[in-house]
Amino acid sequence: MIIKCIKLQQQSPVLEGIGWHNVEDHLTISKLYVVLAIKEEYGLPWVLICDDVSEQLPSKFPYFIPMDYFEIVDDSPSQYWVKKDNMVGFKELVEDKHFYYNLSEESEREYDIYMQYKKLIF
Repeated sequence: MIIKCIKLQQQSPVLEGIGWHNVEDHLTISKLYVVLAIKEEYGLPWVLICDDVSEQLPSKFPYFIPMDYFEIVDDSPSQYWVKKDNMVGFKELVEDKHFYYNLSEESEREYDIYMQYKKLIF
């Protein structure tokens, strides 16, 4: 799945309530991003992408960002995606509720798995 950034600021009361209102340092208008996963949270769809920060610093992990900042360019799902509960994404991310946290804490195991899928999905 490929999405395009269409805005950098958001006026949604739901997103304001959880602190999501400005992504200027993380996204570029009109830039295309490959989606690694999609989840439903706070009643909204969120996409897991390598934002501009994580693209520049390979050691950085991808971020879940509200879909409200994007439009879909290609809705083809990745062949590596599986679905469980409120998430669609690569198996380890979807099936292990601690995977994303461990990735954000720089766990070598999760980082290696993430990098494998990143190469396959991109």
